[in-house]
Amino acid sequence: MIFGVGLVTASSPMIARALGQRAHNVRDVRRTVRQVDVGSRGYGTADLVLLWHSEQILLVFHQDAALAHDAARLVRPMMFGMLPLYFYFVLRSFVSALERPGWAFAVGAAAVCFNAIVNYGLILGHFGLPAMGA
Repeated sequence: MIFGVGLVTASSPMIARALGQRAHNVRDVRRTVRQVDVGSRGYGTADLVLLWHSEQILLVFHQDAALAHDAARLVRPMMFGMLPLYFYFVLRSFVSALERPGWAFAVGAAAVCFNAIVNYGLILGHFGLPAMGA
């Protein structure tokens, strides 16, 4: 995830440079956003493949089978959030380079609130969710 976020975050200075060359440089900005989005989808797909096979990969490195199984149980739900995460970072870099970070803040704040509510439900078993404990 860290490498993918670094790859996507690099788009912000590229967009800012294109806008610094000409104030309404729509073509270069659009091209940069599109290419970073395509790159993030490719990297995210590779992430999905690696994370799907995380248990087998850990077993190849001679990890304990029970530990590898538990790690795969942790990673499997997380892998479905990788592509949306990269897409969010692409859009966040885009709106930040356009000097309109309010939308990125609003989406980030909404995600934190949603995460807190779902975590509360999953830890304690509220809202019809299974109690998974801490």
